[in-house]
Amino acid sequence: MTAANNNPQGAVGHNGQKLLDRPIAELTDEELVRAKEGIRDSLKLQGLAGTEAAAASEKFRAIIEEIEGLPENQFEIRSREIARRHGVSVALLRKWWRQLRQETCESRPGGGKRLELPDDDPWPLKVNASDLLSTIMAKLTDHVVLDSAGALSVALYTMLTYVVDDLQLCPILLLRSATKRSGKTTLLGLLLRLTHRALGVASISAAALYRVVDSLKPTLLLDEVDATLAQKTDTAEALRGLLNAGNDRTSSRVLRCVGEEKEVVSFDAFGAKVLAGIGHIPDTMEDRAVVVELRRKLESEKVTRFSVLDDQSEFKEIRRKLVRWACDNRRALRTARPEIPFGMNDRASDNWSPLLAIADLAGGVWGKKARSAAIELSGGIRDDEQDIRFELLKDIRAIFEEESAEACKAVTTSSLIEKLCQFDEAPWATFHRGEPINPRGLGRMLKPFGICSANLKISRDPATGKDTVARGYKRETFIDAWGRYLPLPATSEEKRHEIQRIHEVGGVAEGVAVTEENPLPGNHGGDEVADKFRYRYPNATSGESKRASFHKGFREERSGGSGVAAKKDGRGDAGNPSGGQGRIEDEHAKR
Repeated sequence: MTAANNNPQGAVGHNGQKLLDRPIAELTDEELVRAKEGIRDSLKLQGLAGTEAAAASEKFRAIIEEIEGLPENQFEIRSREIARRHGVSVALLRKWWRQLRQETCESRPGGGKRLELPDDDPWPLKVNASDLLSTIMAKLTDHVVLDSAGALSVALYTMLTYVVDDLQLCPILLLRSATKRSGKTTLLGLLLRLTHRALGVASISAAALYRVVDSLKPTLLLDEVDATLAQKTDTAEALRGLLNAGNDRTSSRVLRCVGEEKEVVSFDAFGAKVLAGIGHIPDTMEDRAVVVELRRKLESEKVTRFSVLDDQSEFKEIRRKLVRWACDNRRALRTARPEIPFGMNDRASDNWSPLLAIADLAGGVWGKKARSAAIELSGGIRDDEQDIRFELLKDIRAIFEEESAEACKAVTTSSLIEKLCQFDEAPWATFHRGEPINPRGLGRMLKPFGICSANLKISRDPATGKDTVARGYKRETFIDAWGRYLPLPATSEEKRHEIQRIHEVGGVAEGVAVTEENPLPGNHGGDEVADKFRYRYPNATSGESKRASFHKGFREERSGGSGVAAKKDGRGDAGNPSGGQGRIEDEHAKR
């Protein structure tokens, strides 16, 4: 084929110019023949292109007819076979199927509906934040039994949902009750009509959660969260992780691989979430939440029954006023740094920070009331009873400090377990499938705190010089964990300062009486000595009455206390009735 045949746009001469662009009178006979052949070839190519386009259109129509009626599970099963048969990629086939589903799912029975969240127009006049906050609280307490702290917290969170796009931290609002019929569903119904772009769901998957939050920016209201998260499944774990991640904007990004090419796509899970449940909620979620406890109403407590059939115009007016308030105040909230009340941990301070900022903007007494509510609901000194490890630390501290005049330096593992099982309301007596907690379980629970058992010398045989050794725990290894994870007990100020001093100096009491038979750990070449009773020392070294009391207790323990030291140590009172006491008095005289 000539060069002209290769150019469908027209015949081309040797000089690179189109022949038909030149006057025909200037063309030679040979050039005219070549021009005619080029035109004929161009027409053939155009006809061929039309035929191919018609074939492609017919092929597309056949593919659409085949995949249009397939449900998702059948499409996933057959997609590769259909793609291979028609010579297209699976990704392109999936794209066409999704477009068909979006266009036709609403017209099919059971196909679902496209999710849309309407927006309210702002109120035309400037809104007084104090009056608006009072109106919301009155609306809530008209229908649900709430104390003042709980009502104010829910009202502040309602206002927060309208400015969440301007916040860096957004806590979860957790509505919890001990039993059913405590007002959770009613309160969720009210929030569904008061919060910004509210989306109430009975159940949601992890994939749907981050997609809907990223695309629609709703206020997500999820009921029965206790049942949803109680399931031991990967879905429940993923959902819990996403709900927790949505608390902080800096860590709320969810990365997923999408499509046949596995393209990495980012979704934002940050947003306002209201969760309602009964009983226990995962600790990690509760730590990121403002928790409002709901109680079943008494017969003497009267509330107005809330019905979805009631006039909803009042709710719409409140929403419009909230939109206007948000437009006027969002800039101030971006830079707000409210004062956090004393007694709140870092996580609680973060949770309450945006709520306190909103209360401060409302002016008047709202800031003071909000801080009182924060202390009541999330602050103060309170033990973390939900974490069994903290309860173990608390009980062990009580064992070491059970006698106010003495300080226990170390204790054997068997003695520690025996003492733990004596706590009436503690779980240790039936911790392991109805059996008491065992040494291995105890060590496993204490290891994350950096607490490990050690070899403790019980006694020494004077005849052979051999030591009796048992595994146990030294008091000093608990001091750091006690100070970091447990609040100081609410005792008298004098006792409180004494306990704090012990924490600071490592738990070693000053002026401890030391004897040869009852040495401090480390007096024998680094060996540690301990027993259930032997390693308790007095906190005073002067005063005849205190010294006599100590001597009496020491002799009683040696004669019939633990039994272990008296049997193992050959230097007891039987062999030398006065030797032990004499050595003690000598040691006191030296000190």
